Amino acid sequence: MDNVKQLKLTTGEEIICEILDWADEQEGDIVVRNVYMINSKDDDMRGYRYYNLKPWMTLQEGDETFVTLNIMHVVAQGKPDLKILGQYDQAVINSNLTEEELNKKVRDYITKMKDKLQNQADLEEEFENVVWFPGSDKLH
Repeated sequence: MDNVKQLKLTTGEEIICEILDWADEQEGDIVVRNVYMINSKDDDMRGYRYYNLKPWMTLQEGDETFVTLNIMHVVAQGKPDLKILGQYDQAVINSNLTEEELNKKVRDYITKMKDKLQNQADLEEEFENVVWFPGSDKLH
C-alpha cells in the first residue's frame, strides 16, 4: 500500500491510484493503475461530508489496465487517509469481480436490507400502542 497515493491535479480533481513508475523530475509520465476520482458532497442539513470513489476514466480499471499521467498536471501528492484507503481497497476488489460474483454480492446486500426493514417493521408493530413525543428526553 506504500505505492498508493492521492494526487491533486491542475484541473482540481483529486484521484487515488497505485503508482507503478514515477516520471523524471523535469517532464514525463507517471504510470498508474486502478485510478479512482475522489468525490465529496456536503450535507449542510446534518453537517456531514460524504466521499465516494468512481473510476477516473471509463473502462480503465483493473490490474491489467495501465494509465499514464503527465507529471506537469500534478499539483500535489500525499499519502491517503486510512478511511479512504479502505474504500479504495473495496473499489479495487469490486472492479475485479466477475459479473456473477458482483450480482451475488448485490443480491446478498438486498436480502440483508430487506431483513433489516422487516425487523424494523416488527418492532413498530410491537410498539404500535405507544405515543412518541418529539425530542430525545424521555420521562418514564
